[in-house]
Amino acid sequence: MTNKYPIVEKLESLGKAIGSDEKLIDNVMSRIGTKPKIKVSQNKSLKIWRNMIKLASAAVIIIAVIVGLSIFQFNNRAYGITDVLKIIRQADTIHIRSWSANIKVPIIGEKRSNQERQYTKEDWIDLKNGRYCQEALAVVAFLETDDVNDRTMKLMKITDVFDGQYIMQVNQSGKSVRFLKLSEFQRTLSVRKLLDKFLEEIYMSSDELDGFARSGTELIDGTDYEIWEKTQNISEDSEYKLKYWVSPSSGILRKHQYWEKNSESNGQWQLTNEKEIEINQALPEDIFKTEIPEGYRASNIKENAFVQKLIAFPIRLDDMTGEINTMMVLPDGTVIMGWNTNYVFQIELLEELNSGVELPAEIPIELIYSLRPHKNPENISYSVRHLAVTQKNNVFYEWYFYVPNKDMSNMNLSRECQITMGLHTNPRGETYVAGPFTFMTDIELIIQDKNEFNTFVLGALAELSDGGKVPEDITYEKVLSLAQQIRESIP
Repeated sequence: MTNKYPIVEKLESLGKAIGSDEKLIDNVMSRIGTKPKIKVSQNKSLKIWRNMIKLASAAVIIIAVIVGLSIFQFNNRAYGITDVLKIIRQADTIHIRSWSANIKVPIIGEKRSNQERQYTKEDWIDLKNGRYCQEALAVVAFLETDDVNDRTMKLMKITDVFDGQYIMQVNQSGKSVRFLKLSEFQRTLSVRKLLDKFLEEIYMSSDELDGFARSGTELIDGTDYEIWEKTQNISEDSEYKLKYWVSPSSGILRKHQYWEKNSESNGQWQLTNEKEIEINQALPEDIFKTEIPEGYRASNIKENAFVQKLIAFPIRLDDMTGEINTMMVLPDGTVIMGWNTNYVFQIELLEELNSGVELPAEIPIELIYSLRPHKNPENISYSVRHLAVTQKNNVFYEWYFYVPNKDMSNMNLSRECQITMGLHTNPRGETYVAGPFTFMTDIELIIQDKNEFNTFVLGALAELSDGGKVPEDITYEKVLSLAQQIRESIP
C-alpha cells in the first residue's frame, strides 16, 4: 500500500538504504573516511565510520517513526463543539428523548398540579430512508361561556408517524387517527424540515456556536463526553445557559440541556429542558408502522388519504384567496417565494417576462418580504423580481425572488420573517387599496449550497408544474448572479 505521507516514505526508504547497502556505505566512506581527524589504523577507521553511518540510518528511521506518529495523531484529532452541526446533518438516524419543565397549560387527559407539570416525549428520525415518528403538543381553545374572550387553553398530544409515503396523525388526547399522503418531494422536504426543527430546539446553528468553553467531562454508557457550556443574557435580570455533551473522539452529541435564571427562579439556575440524543443507532422498525392503534377511531384510510398540498401559509385579502406555497432563502440572503391566488388574469403578462425583471404595475398583488424589525440591525431592504410561472391542474403559480440590498453570506440568516401583503387593483381594473396586511411566519428552508438548491428549489418548481417540468433557465448560478447584479444596481 502506498504511504499516505511522502515524507515518511522517503525517510524510511533512505534509512533502509543506508542501513543495508554496503556499497553506499563504502561510497560515503570513500569521501569522508580518507581524512580521519583521529589517527587510527585503517581497519579500525573503517569500522568506526561504518558504525556511525549505521547509527545515523537508525536515527533516520526513528525520525520517520516519530513523524509518522505525529501525523497519525494529528489525523485523529479531538472533535469539539463546532464539529457537531456538520455531523448531525450527515447522520443516518437520530433518536431523541426530551424532557421539559414548566408546562404552564394543562395537557388534556393528564391531571397534574402546577408544580408537577412536566412533559416527556420521544422522536425518531430516519434521515437515510426518509421516515420519522415525532410527538408534539397542539394548543386547543375551549369556550367556557358564550363570551369569545372567556376561553380555556389546553394542550393536545399529537403523534405523527411517517412511513415514507403516508403520515398517520394520531390524536392521543382524542383517541383518533387520520391519514395524509405525501409526494416524493414532500417526503424529502418534510424530513429536512424536521431535522432543522430539531437543530433549532437545541440552539445548534452556525451563528450560535461561538463563545463555548469546556466545563468538565462525564462518562455515559461507557463513553467519555466533554461538556461544553455557554451563558447568554436575555435581559437585565434574565439569562440562559446551554450545555452540550460531545464525544471528543467522534464529535457525536449525546445530551443537551437548557438552563434559565430569572426572577421566577429567585436568581437560581433552573434546568427547564433536556434532550438525550442517540445518533446513527439502529431504530426499531415497528416505530414507523402506520397501523391504527387499538381503541382509536379513524376518520379515513390510506386508500382515500388526503394528498397533502405544498403550502407554507394561506393568503386571504379582500376577495382574493390563495396560498404562499414555499419560501426558501439562499446563502446570500436572497429569498425565493412561490404562491398562487384566484387572481389569474395577469398570468399571460407574467409568462412573457424574463427572469430578473421588475414586476409590471398591472400586477394587483404586492407581497413584501422582510426580516423581523428587531432582527434587522443592518437595515436590510429587499427588491422583488420575477423568476418564473408554472401551472399544475389548471392552477397558476407565480415565482418571485427577493434580493437584499446587502450580501448576507457572512450574516446570521434567520428563518423568522415578516411579510406585508397589499392589493392595489382588482380584476376589473379598478384602482383601490386593500391592506396592507402584515403577518409573521417562518422561511421553510435555508438553502446551503447548489445541491440543496437543485433538490428543494427546483424540486418545488417541479412539484407545482404539470409533468414535473422545470424552467430550463433557472439555475443556482444564474439566480445568484442575477441577485448580485440587482444588488449592485440598488442606489
